[in-house]
Amino acid sequence: ETYILTPLMEAMNDDAATATTVVTTTESVRCFDKLLKLHAHPDTFCAYAQMLVAQPPGSSPQHVAIKFQKMRQVYQKGLNTTSVKTGDDPEKEAAKHYLCTAYLAFELAFGSER
Repeated sequence: ETYILTPLMEAMNDDAATATTVVTTTESVRCFDKLLKLHAHPDTFCAYAQMLVAQPPGSSPQHVAIKFQKMRQVYQKGLNTTSVKTGDDPEKEAAKHYLCTAYLAFELAFGSER
């Protein structure tokens, strides 16, 4: 946990210049990717999506589209890779429900009309 969370916490608490923010964001994404490989829990996917929302959108429409595509991929991967069975841990069931609700809210707000 320390190997993954320490760089992530440093990245989140860094208040340096814009160049450092870009590096910090890249580092944060890399740490979340590592965390998801080790611990595929619905809460982790929700936190990853929230981190992506907090990132600056970019300077062009392409950057915004890429950001939305990445968020959609995170939600879909979270829904596909986390399984919850009846009688499973109630916290995990609640987390999966929250992940579904957050994904629906995202699609309602930013999804296409298809």
